[in-house]
Amino acid sequence: MNFSPTAVRWRSNCAIRRAAALMTPILLLAAGFLVSSTVTASPAGATTVEECFTRMLNHARTAHHRPRLSTHAALTRVARQQAHRMADKRMLYHNPNLTSDVRNWRWVGENVGYGPDCRTIHAALMASPPHRANILDRDYTQLGIGAVVRNGRVWVAQVFRRPMKPSSRG
Repeated sequence: MNFSPTAVRWRSNCAIRRAAALMTPILLLAAGFLVSSTVTASPAGATTVEECFTRMLNHARTAHHRPRLSTHAALTRVARQQAHRMADKRMLYHNPNLTSDVRNWRWVGENVGYGPDCRTIHAALMASPPHRANILDRDYTQLGIGAVVRNGRVWVAQVFRRPMKPSSRG
């Protein structure tokens, strides 16, 4: 099995947007990361795969003395749309509209990947410096996870944000 993630991050300073994209596709053999059971999706609301990613990501943050990220519905919608697009095309790529799909951001970032299951993908993300940086970044306060399981492969998008204004709905 193959696994491949990429990471990207943007910073907004009022009207100025500086893009610092880290496009580091990684191809790892899953033999070192495989676990015996695959997490499957549940039918409604947050899938068990999404819950697994959220739980593992926040566990990694607290283990590194970072605050947990709160999930945000608008970010989850953006992440789910991207996970579905990647699964539909069977192609890993960043959301080209991330900075316009996500509103009210001071910092915004995205990790995308695919693999056999949540644990394998999370382990590979943590082993990759750009992805680990997004996961552990102190600037982010909110998170949205989208995951799709197709033909035994999990496609995931993780969207991170620090809002420009703390009391935003969008």
